[in-house]
Amino acid sequence: MKTKLLLLLLTTNFLFCQVTDVLTDFNSAGLSNLTFKSNYIYFNSYVQKKVYRIDHTFTNPTVELVYQFNENPNFVYIENDILFVGVENPFKTYKIDLNTDELNTELIANVAGPMVKINDDLYIGQYSASKIVKINLTTSLQTDVLVGYKPNFFTVHDNKLFFTSNYTNA
Repeated sequence: MKTKLLLLLLTTNFLFCQVTDVLTDFNSAGLSNLTFKSNYIYFNSYVQKKVYRIDHTFTNPTVELVYQFNENPNFVYIENDILFVGVENPFKTYKIDLNTDELNTELIANVAGPMVKINDDLYIGQYSASKIVKINLTTSLQTDVLVGYKPNFFTVHDNKLFFTSNYTNA
């Protein structure tokens, strides 16, 4: 009986889901990743080498340029007021302090990929290098924490890192 009730509840929740467009008619090629903080959604254009943001609470949000890169940004992650951006060709991860008037990048690693922060550590997965790197944001110490997996996507729950790897199908 409990199983049937749970299945009915899950089915009911999915029946009433809806999708709402928050940005339409934005002409940019290579949109590949997004992250959010408060009312803002940050996203990147790999092709245009730019990171943008919108205030998703507006009906017709204005797209704001956050930063123009020389490399191709492919990964974005925000924690507090620090925006982390991973670029390719060559692989690098930068941080941008959004609390300053003049936004500047600071190189923090020569790897790029999906990112999450746990305590003072930023974890970056690099698919091409088959590894996950931990960077202590206080000391800048960089350590390979897992080698031999090709990480695709990250999430954190209860200070534990979860990731997918299509290389190992796990």
